Amino acid sequence: SKGISEIAITGNNTNQVLKDVLYEYIPDRILQSNNFLTDLPLLTAKEYSDIPLIYFCKDYKCQQPVKSAQELIVLIKNRKHNTLDHNI
Repeated sequence: SKGISEIAITGNNTNQVLKDVLYEYIPDRILQSNNFLTDLPLLTAKEYSDIPLIYFCKDYKCQQPVKSAQELIVLIKNRKHNTLDHNI
């Protein structure tokens, strides 16, 4: 599908999740990560919690956040077959 995959990682202790996501082959993607609220475009209006949250977005629509790189890959694979139904 058209557009760049956007991945936002928020919350505390994001280092390991960030490494796990970067290890995966995800072509044509933008990734931003931060441990605290910021005004970076991809990270605004996202939840920050004690655990890392991974948002997968495409065409300005985001899925509900997941907590692991493996769950992110499932979302991406499902995206190939479905459209994003949950806007955040």
